[in-house]
Amino acid sequence: MPEADDLKYLRDTLHVMSGKWKLPIMLALSQGNLRFNQIKKYIPGITSRTLTRELRELEMNKIIIRKPHPEGFVGMEYEVTDYCRSFDPVISSMIEWGKRHRQAI
Repeated sequence: MPEADDLKYLRDTLHVMSGKWKLPIMLALSQGNLRFNQIKKYIPGITSRTLTRELRELEMNKIIIRKPHPEGFVGMEYEVTDYCRSFDPVISSMIEWGKRHRQAI
């Protein structure tokens, strides 16, 4: 039987990572820092409004940071935090599970 706090911790994780866009955004940024339009291009189907909202939520939860582009271009770029990198094994496991699931169905 799960420990009493396990459900609470699972709900916390789902609250921060829920939705169909947060994990793809994190995956895109795991390859390196990206600007808004680069992220949008990497994730087909996401609207600018949705991407803006998701980036703000990820930033609020300290999953990503937003900073000025280092080469002086107008605009900002986004990068994952070390805290976000701690979630990499979970994302990798989800990708592997998804591969097996596609083969199974």
